[in-house]
Amino acid sequence: MSIVARTGAAGVTDAEIAEVVGNLALNILTDYFNIVADTDNEFPLVTPHQHA
Repeated sequence: MSIVARTGAAGVTDAEIAEVVGNLALNILTDYFNIVADTDNEFPLVTPHQHA
């Protein structure tokens, strides 16, 4: 039984599965675009606290 069939058997609808797959693909393509375009991060650099 495939993962899609098992999720369907668990009560997840086809639309929900398609939404997850679509969002995953969009995030991957966005990451690739940001790597190719060499975009800067929009958040400040965080440094870890030093324990005494």
